[in-house]
Amino acid sequence: MAGSNHDRVGSYAKVLALLLAATVASWPAAAQAAGIAFRNDTDGPIFVQGMMIVNRVARRGKLHILRPGEVSREAVLVPGMILIRVTDGNQPSRVLYEKTVPFTGTDLFLAVQVDEPEKPPPGDKPPPDPKDRRTTPLRVKLVPVKPPPVKPPVRR
Repeated sequence: MAGSNHDRVGSYAKVLALLLAATVASWPAAAQAAGIAFRNDTDGPIFVQGMMIVNRVARRGKLHILRPGEVSREAVLVPGMILIRVTDGNQPSRVLYEKTVPFTGTDLFLAVQVDEPEKPPPGDKPPPDPKDRRTTPLRVKLVPVKPPPVKPPVRR
C-alpha cells in the first residue's frame, strides 16, 4: 500500500512537470524581458556599459565591445534610471559619454554617434581637424533610433 501512494505522487509530479514545460514553450516571444540595445555608428571601436541602482546596490550591466556598425543587446529586468558610459575602444580610460537615461520597461534602441562640435562664427580661428584625435577629444551622443526589423525564426 505504501508503494501505491508513492507511485501516485511520482506520476503527479511527472504530469505537473510536463504541463509546466508545455506552458513555458507556448509563451510568445513578446513575453521576453525588455532590453536596451546599442549600435556603433562611429568609425572606431567603443566600449558601452550601463549601471543601475537595485536595492541600494550599484549593478553593472554587460560590457559591450562594439566595432563600427555592430549592434549589441542586453535584457533589463527592472525599470529605472540607467547610467550609460561609453569609452574609447583603443583607450578604455578615455570616457566619451556618461549620462543617465530613463528606462521605462520597453525596448530601447540607441545609436552611438559622433557629436560634431559646433561651427565657430565667421572670422574666428578654424577648429582643429576632427579626424585628428590628438588635438580634438572625440565626443559621442546617444540617439534613440527605430530598431532594425527582426526576421521571424525559420521553422523546419
